[in-house]
Amino acid sequence: MDDVTPDEAVTTEALKDLHVASVTIRAFGSDGEGVGDLPDGRVVFVPRTAPGDEVSLRLTRQKKRWARGQLVEVLQAGPNRAEPVCPYYASCGGCALQHVSYEEQLAWKGRFVEEALKRIGGLEVTVPPVVPSPDRHNYRSRITFTLLRIPGERVVAGFHHLLHSSTSKMAACSRIRPSQRRGSSFVRPGVTLRGGFRVVNVCV
Repeated sequence: MDDVTPDEAVTTEALKDLHVASVTIRAFGSDGEGVGDLPDGRVVFVPRTAPGDEVSLRLTRQKKRWARGQLVEVLQAGPNRAEPVCPYYASCGGCALQHVSYEEQLAWKGRFVEEALKRIGGLEVTVPPVVPSPDRHNYRSRITFTLLRIPGERVVAGFHHLLHSSTSKMAACSRIRPSQRRGSSFVRPGVTLRGGFRVVNVCV
């Protein structure tokens, strides 16, 4: 188990139970991960889950008061869950909210801004509704890449993988504006990171 100290560790039997446990997702975190509560009371963050989902999960990181998990199965879908448009969504770490309706995405993005202003900025404000894009499928104007220095080769770029230290097996992002896709023509998909490689994020 990652990041588990002796006083934070749980028993093997408890882990087994948590793996098959049913967890109900109650909200989104600010980075788009679903937020739920484990049977032992800890908060758990699970990518690709949505409010109202009932899911089973596998724990991937544990702390005393919180944990991270990987989605195993959606047992009961929440009311706003939707089919992602991008064929790489299950593995790409770029977009975070494609698995809910576009209207729900806008509502939560507005909520993220309002909560940040209140919690971090100490401001009591009411954020106006997020203005929808005229093109809900190709609205992105910015993307980030992971830059990798391969031994004996030049620096290459790829899209972040959702679950592990590698780049996603995709050569282009279908969500950015067509006029900007030429900026990702140098992407090298499916490169695995190893010790000593430097990862840098850049914007296009």
